[in-house]
Amino acid sequence: MKKQILWALSLGIFLASCSHNSPSYQNTKWMDQEDYVRYVNFFSRAPSNVGSTYHLIGDCDGLPSIDVKTAPGFCVGLLYDGLGLRKPRTAATIDSHQIVLTDMGSWELYDGKIFILNFDNGQTTLKEIFSNKSFSNLKDPRREIINRPHQITKHTDGYYYVGSSTAILRFNPLATNPLESIEVLIKDLPAEGLHPLKSFAFDESGSLFVNVGAATNVCHKNSVGSIFGNRNKTCDEAENREIGQGQIRRYKINNNGSVADGFEIYAKGLRNSVALTWDSKRQVLIQGENSRDTIEKNAPHLSGADLPHDEINLIEQGKHYGWPYCYDNNQSSPEWKQIKCGSYQKPQMLLPAHSAPLSLHVYNGSMFPEWYQGRMFAALHGYEPHGHRLVTFKRDDKGLPTGVPQSVVYGWDSKGEQKYGSPVGITELPDGSMIIIEDMNKKILRLAYDPSLGDGKPVQEIENTHTDINIERANAEETRRLKLLKKLAAGNSKPFTLFQTRVIDKTCYVCHGGENAPGIQLLRYDDEGNDARILKAKKASEVYSMVSGVAGFPPMPPQGFSSEEEAREASNLLKLWIEQISQN
Repeated sequence: MKKQILWALSLGIFLASCSHNSPSYQNTKWMDQEDYVRYVNFFSRAPSNVGSTYHLIGDCDGLPSIDVKTAPGFCVGLLYDGLGLRKPRTAATIDSHQIVLTDMGSWELYDGKIFILNFDNGQTTLKEIFSNKSFSNLKDPRREIINRPHQITKHTDGYYYVGSSTAILRFNPLATNPLESIEVLIKDLPAEGLHPLKSFAFDESGSLFVNVGAATNVCHKNSVGSIFGNRNKTCDEAENREIGQGQIRRYKINNNGSVADGFEIYAKGLRNSVALTWDSKRQVLIQGENSRDTIEKNAPHLSGADLPHDEINLIEQGKHYGWPYCYDNNQSSPEWKQIKCGSYQKPQMLLPAHSAPLSLHVYNGSMFPEWYQGRMFAALHGYEPHGHRLVTFKRDDKGLPTGVPQSVVYGWDSKGEQKYGSPVGITELPDGSMIIIEDMNKKILRLAYDPSLGDGKPVQEIENTHTDINIERANAEETRRLKLLKKLAAGNSKPFTLFQTRVIDKTCYVCHGGENAPGIQLLRYDDEGNDARILKAKKASEVYSMVSGVAGFPPMPPQGFSSEEEAREASNLLKLWIEQISQN
């Protein structure tokens, strides 16, 4: 039996939560206005080398074109189909035919790899630079470079900087021995709780801004317990320098490239600033906020599907942006009604709820229409109706993003079995095209533009579908609820069915992860479907670890359990379920 349980635990689960010369642009009146790819092999313990089905529908500047919707004249080519990748995240250019690529692997400590992807002369090859096997000494501080690496950026000093969950490092991927070129610049970064991944940005004055994401959803303790704050307190996590995590830190870079001792809390009250960029044209730091989940838990009159909105924030030194006390335009969170939100900094603009911005990029190339010069792009990673898109924005009189997001790539979910897209990193190539790292399907994509096929005007399509999608989803949810009630009334109380009703239906159905990134999109009242999704993704041990509060795993549910008894019951139900499936 012990061997069977160990085998079952090894399944793993995470509960959820085209080159052109510079074209001449005609027909641009709007500028004055504002073959299939394989599925996962269920019986293989190793992660699948290739992601989900993609429809290929023709040519995109020399690459197979994937079946998505785009602004007129744009297309998305499949540059690399994912062989050897598990969870690719971001990329940085070496030259016109090479990029360096991070793959965080999973949410386990010291997982991940770093690769070079070469796509020259019609051939695409993936070469591993670093993995866990690169370090014979497990205490080697350079090993942090593969501790869930997320962001990679080429700096003006010629080095490639990597943000792992606990450190910022740099290296030279083209060195004779890249391992020997690794330098640890910042170590021991907080990585507890829900948001361990690190992103960063440089300005021109020698500052390095680092995101330290919040450990919690809305300042609940990491596992069991109530909110940190009460009528006479604020949230220690948001306010305290020593334990604070919902913040952006600023470090100073010395002339020799080392980082000076100490840091400044540049801004705080930011739940997760994984989308972070310095706009050198306007000399401002801009952040994409992944806002809180489960707002309806303590305010049933609010819709967790529609609130709160994610945000774009203009980050200013010393400002507090309101997490966890406030949401949207300084509305008080249900858990923090005693806090007055008028003194906190409002967002620059609101994004659709749970759209999950994971990267921002200011376009500087020449391939896209002139309107895009200096325009900001955002990769919306979320699986909610208005996620899985690449969007851009109109600009206010200061040149900053405003208004409703304008879609450049969307419609990943329009073709049956084709999964939602999940864009993470966006990287500009020297020819002005753009790399899109798509982690759910483990694909490296390339966005290109041909002026002969359309004027490139982005599409404002998001508002048009919101109501219909929510009505359809609500109807499907009610059908599942009635079916589950009949099952419970008949006395069918299998362990996973009880886990569904006592944990998933109460707390774990609104998360940014989506199917396979970072976990699985679990539906309310769908015990049979969720059971199958978990087993297919081979993520049973992860959900058990997270629900049980194992160190190194983001806690689930994100807002914690209301009591020790509730936490024990959830863990025991999962344990019984795992024992049950190990016997089948």
